[in-house]
Amino acid sequence: PPELPEKSLLDEILTVRDEECERVLAAFGRKRFARLIDDLDQEFSNICWRACVDERGLSKRAVRNRFTQLAEAYERDAAQIDYRDAEATHDLRKNAKRLRYVADRYRDILGGETVEGVVARMKRTQDQLGDLCDARVNGILLEQFAQRTLGTDAFRQACVLIAQQDQAERQILNALVGSQETPSPQA
Repeated sequence: PPELPEKSLLDEILTVRDEECERVLAAFGRKRFARLIDDLDQEFSNICWRACVDERGLSKRAVRNRFTQLAEAYERDAAQIDYRDAEATHDLRKNAKRLRYVADRYRDILGGETVEGVVARMKRTQDQLGDLCDARVNGILLEQFAQRTLGTDAFRQACVLIAQQDQAERQILNALVGSQETPSPQA
């Protein structure tokens, strides 16, 4: 097998990962974090439902109306999306996920055909936008990582990965912008 350079990119990544894990575990162990969790628990226990909801739950009509509102909001956002806007793209992906999960959770109330179509289209949307979001985040992380003091070979490997992520982002973005076909929850 070929000899590895003084410190490979993988070694650098593993070191950074271990450091981050230690920071997260230390933060979870602090008293401040425990107090925040206790405060959240207290806030949730103080939520008061309207009496009619507390006694009878939500009506099927209320669930259908809320689903319609979510679907319309998604359609509005999807029609106006600028895929080059990373935050807007991420928000659209989250809305597609929310719509998909609501449709799946309330399939008995919403009706089978409606749900199946929404779930399938929102899954495709999540996958497409997820690929775009992942390519962007990976590129940013790689660029930040490449700014560390790396060995020559590790730096070269990082540059190759950065170029690949940039190319993947451009390809996905071109496919989304070029198609002008935003998945819609309507059949």
